Amino acid sequence: MSAVEREPVATQSISITQPAGPAKWKLAVSAFAGLYPLVTLASWAVARTVPQWALPARTLLVIVLVVPIMTYLVTPTMHRHAGRWLHSLKKHRDSK
Repeated sequence: MSAVEREPVATQSISITQPAGPAKWKLAVSAFAGLYPLVTLASWAVARTVPQWALPARTLLVIVLVVPIMTYLVTPTMHRHAGRWLHSLKKHRDSK
């Protein structure tokens, strides 16, 4: 049997420009706006439900409740409602 000869593959460099994501401070404001009320409510509810638990156990329960709610409900909702603001680009005064 003869070996199959392979022709060299042409290589090209491709430059892909990805759009810049939201500014970090905007993400922080958005996260705070969703996280603060949720953590406050969850902490209050857990403290009223299981007041006899030690603080680390109550904190663990709050985290177990808050993280999935933030991940699957609050963050997507916040990004949907604040999307235009999050992704807006501010033009610099110097560039006209």
